[in-house]
Amino acid sequence: IGRALSLAESDGLAIRRDVVALIAGVPGLDMAAASKFADRVARRDGDAAWHTATDLATRCLADIVGSGARGTNLAARGYTDPEAAALRRLGEAASLDRWVEVWEKTSRLFAQTDSASLDRKQAMLSALGAIETTARTGV
Repeated sequence: IGRALSLAESDGLAIRRDVVALIAGVPGLDMAAASKFADRVARRDGDAAWHTATDLATRCLADIVGSGARGTNLAARGYTDPEAAALRRLGEAASLDRWVEVWEKTSRLFAQTDSASLDRKQAMLSALGAIETTARTGV
């Protein structure tokens, strides 16, 4: 119930839709859409939106890893069929080890951003850029 309330307070459904669409769109990340999204969730007065976005982004990465490692049913995790197919496609674009590295790097980046009051927009764009690079090059 607490998670549902948090999502409702932070416009979580729209943030979820945007996070999944951005990640599912790589390679070929729409930088204008990514920048607009990062602006929206990076506002200092929008802590709930920021935490929702970072949580959802790291969960997407964890789901890419889980799908590759254990064959996790992404539909059961709440993804639509096209979203699940896009995440599975991403999982196949690079090795499982590489996706684990991206997940760890992204999680660490978001934690450092929170603890050191770093630029949230830049952190989100860096995370999306790492996902884009991995999907595009496989490394």
